[in-house]
Amino acid sequence: MAHLHNYRHRQQPSWISQVGQKVLHAAQFAAEAKGLWDLGRGIYQTAQTIGPYIGAAAPALALL
Repeated sequence: MAHLHNYRHRQQPSWISQVGQKVLHAAQFAAEAKGLWDLGRGIYQTAQTIGPYIGAAAPALALL
């Protein structure tokens, strides 16, 4: 009755497969980190662009 047992479900992943999974997770982490970096950089650049306009408009808005 050994033919009824499914041994492959109990096997551990191979060493190469484990390394591949770690590389995949590292690549996904790097992609998300780059996305967050780009988002922060975009917000910073937008603030640098509109900052002088807000600074110029602040005294006029204070008079209202």
